[in-house]
Amino acid sequence: MDRQRCDLFGFFGVDVPGKKGRCRQGETGKSPETSAMLANLNQFLALAMPYMNSGADPDIDKLAMQAGLDPEMAKEAYLQTVKKMREMQKEAIMLMQIGDTI
Repeated sequence: MDRQRCDLFGFFGVDVPGKKGRCRQGETGKSPETSAMLANLNQFLALAMPYMNSGADPDIDKLAMQAGLDPEMAKEAYLQTVKKMREMQKEAIMLMQIGDTI
């Protein structure tokens, strides 16, 4: 099965089964396989969110198995989501600090 890396959320990419050729940025595809993979990814992120919020390290392989997601995809999604959350937290702190000085 051919796989093409597509940027699904603007900040990380995942392999989309059945994609051939180049993917445009933001393309998600409409195939049943893609829909199922996105549902599994959403379930994984829902399971991982409490760990992300608390700063604890989850067993990513276990959560991936529970969600029916490829462990490598789960690791990439987890790391990129945590990275994005940290960037957003830093921005929020900077904006609050700017607001305190005005």
